[in-house]
Amino acid sequence: MPGNTAQTPVNAIIFDMDNTLFDLYHAKLTACTSVTKHLGKEDGTRLFEYFLRPAWGFEDWRNIRDYLLDEGIFTVSSYHEACSQYEAIKLENISVYEGIPEILGDLKEQDIPLAVLTDADRYHATRRLKKAGLEKFFDCIVTFEMTGRKKPDKAPFLLALKKLGVDTRDALMIGDSPHRDLAPAREIGMRTIYARYGDRLSAERTGPCAEYVTDNVSELRSLLRTMTQGPA
Repeated sequence: MPGNTAQTPVNAIIFDMDNTLFDLYHAKLTACTSVTKHLGKEDGTRLFEYFLRPAWGFEDWRNIRDYLLDEGIFTVSSYHEACSQYEAIKLENISVYEGIPEILGDLKEQDIPLAVLTDADRYHATRRLKKAGLEKFFDCIVTFEMTGRKKPDKAPFLLALKKLGVDTRDALMIGDSPHRDLAPAREIGMRTIYARYGDRLSAERTGPCAEYVTDNVSELRSLLRTMTQGPA
């Protein structure tokens, strides 16, 4: 947990959503496994890998379409059925990281404005936050369609700051992606925390990507207490 926390306390916090507040990777892999098992393929990891390609992005159902086409089993009905099953199972398996609700409750008791910044659209973002029981904690949710741009573009970050009514130097960004969450936040002057506990590729990262690093939610809670209240 490197960094010097002896600074002016932060006045607002922006959280990335997926894999920072809850484990979306697990939920997606479980959904992919369910879909492929239903199709008689039982290769959920292979379908999941389609979502990791740059072609359509991590959220797009066209990844399922491409998988069905490549397997030679595409029909319009099988595609719609697979997408419906995938979404239902994914949402069902959204589970908040232990300790996150307590962190958010602590911050709300301090009257610190909180935002979620995500590349998901509002429909999916609000459904996931409700499933995780977290929607009530946030003052605003900035989703893809609000700017038409995805991270690491700076526009979503600037919109979140505007909605929270704070300057960049007074705000903190917490996320699991060095490239998409942390680099743009640092470039506009925000303080940053790398939620390494949610980054499946953390072993491949090199060099510092944030002022502070947390490897579990307990570390994050301790660090946030210092950053919002000052040293004891």
